Amino acid sequence: MNVTLVYPDYTMQRPFSRPKVLRVEKGGWYNEGLAALSAGLKQKGAHVSLLHYRAPIDEQTFKEKLKRTDPDIVAFTVRTSALELATTWSKWAKEAVEKPVLWGGYHPTLAPEECLSVPFVDAVVRGDGDLVIYPVCEALANSHGLENVPSLSYRENGNFISNPTASLVWNLDELPMPDFSIFNYKELISTKTNVALGMLSRGCPYNCTYCSNRAFRSVYPNPEHYHRSRSPEGAMEYIEQLRSVYPEVKEFRFLDNVFGLNMQWLEQFTKLYKRHVNLPFSCDERVELLTDDRVKLLKEAGCKQVYLGVESGDETLRKLVLERTMSNELLKKGVDRLHDNGIRAFAFNMV
Repeated sequence: MNVTLVYPDYTMQRPFSRPKVLRVEKGGWYNEGLAALSAGLKQKGAHVSLLHYRAPIDEQTFKEKLKRTDPDIVAFTVRTSALELATTWSKWAKEAVEKPVLWGGYHPTLAPEECLSVPFVDAVVRGDGDLVIYPVCEALANSHGLENVPSLSYRENGNFISNPTASLVWNLDELPMPDFSIFNYKELISTKTNVALGMLSRGCPYNCTYCSNRAFRSVYPNPEHYHRSRSPEGAMEYIEQLRSVYPEVKEFRFLDNVFGLNMQWLEQFTKLYKRHVNLPFSCDERVELLTDDRVKLLKEAGCKQVYLGVESGDETLRKLVLERTMSNELLKKGVDRLHDNGIRAFAFNMV
C-alpha cells in the first residue's frame, strides 16, 4: 500500500488593516506527528511519501507531484490556519488520482463534522493518528470495514459517523520511533542554525483555558494519561536516531509542553544526556516548577534557554481568565533563578 502524506506548511493571511493584501508566511518545519504516522505505516509494510510544501504551489505542479507518488491513500495534516489550503489541495488530489482523501491533525480532531462537510474528504482521524493510521488506510483503500476502526469519522448514507476514540498509549517507548528520514533536513528552517527539533513527551497535565490541550484531553477515553513520556533511555534512543539522520546538529530544541515534568526523570535524563549527547538545548517550562534544584539540573544537562508561558503581566487576568495561578513575584523569582544559572528566559505573551 502506498500512502502519500501532504503537509501544507505555510500560511496565507489578510491583515485587518489591509484586507486586499494576501500575505504569505513560508514554512519549513519538522512535524512530529507526520514522522510518527510514517513510522506506524512503515512498521506494517506500507510505502510512505511526503509532499512537504513550504511555499505556494500551482495546481498543475501539485497534481504532477502527487501522481508520481502513485498513492492508494492521500492523507493531509490540517491545522486551522491551513484549512483553506487543505480544502483546495484535496480537490486537486481527487481530480489527479481519484483515491480516498484522509484528514487528520488539530482541526479535524476537534471539528470532524466540519471537515467531513468538505466534499473531497472521505474520512477524518481524530487524536493520535499513529495509533490507528494503518488500519484506517487499509479500510479506506479496500472500501470496507470503516466501522471497525477506532478514532475514525466518516460519512455513510448522508450521515456523520464517529467511531469511539482509541485509548492513549501511556508508555511512548512502546510506539515505533518517529521516521525522521521522511524530512529533507537541508530544507528545514531550524537547520539553518544547525538546530534539530524534537519531542520526548506528548500532552500536558495543565488545564489553561486558552490552550488547545484543554480540548484535546477531552477527546480520549483515558484523559488521565494525556501527558505521557518516553523513558530517559527511550529519549536517548530518540535523540540518537535523530542525530543519525541529521548528524550536523549542534543544538536541540525540545518542543514538549513541559520538559522533564518529573524530577526523577529529569535527573536520569541529565546523566544520560551529558554522557551520550552533551549538546546545548532549549525547552519549555512552567515557572511554578523552577525550583533551585530543577534549574540547576537544567543547567547541568546543557539547557541554554527556557521558554515560559507568561501570557499577561496582569496577575488577576492570568488567574481568573487564563487559569494561570502564578504570581508576578513567582515569575520574577523563576526568571532570576534561570539568569543566575546562565540560562536565558523567553516569555510567550498574548497581545
